[in-house]
Amino acid sequence: MDLCRLDDSDLAHTCAAQLITGLRDCPIPELARPGSTLHTWRVELDAHFDRPDVSNGPTENLNLKIKNAKRIARGYHNFDHYRLRLLLNYGRIHEDHSPTLIRTGAPRFAA
Repeated sequence: MDLCRLDDSDLAHTCAAQLITGLRDCPIPELARPGSTLHTWRVELDAHFDRPDVSNGPTENLNLKIKNAKRIARGYHNFDHYRLRLLLNYGRIHEDHSPTLIRTGAPRFAA
């Protein structure tokens, strides 16, 4: 947890390497296994420290909304109806039903 809070990327890379080495060399299997996993995902872990401002959260949020709408719809057979349902639930829809973006630029509400 402390590793993710580090601001200096060089320090974070060094601490991550020490953590991974320490966990992988541990004789306790419950600790060696996460060390092995972190070693496998080392490139992705390092990418977090190189670019902490990049996230796939907005994409995951939109995918969750689409899956929830699909679940509620119980299988639309007509794509136009499915698209209209998504736009009604999560986007802005125009009077003439012209094409619009599902995700708008800025959120309308703050959590």
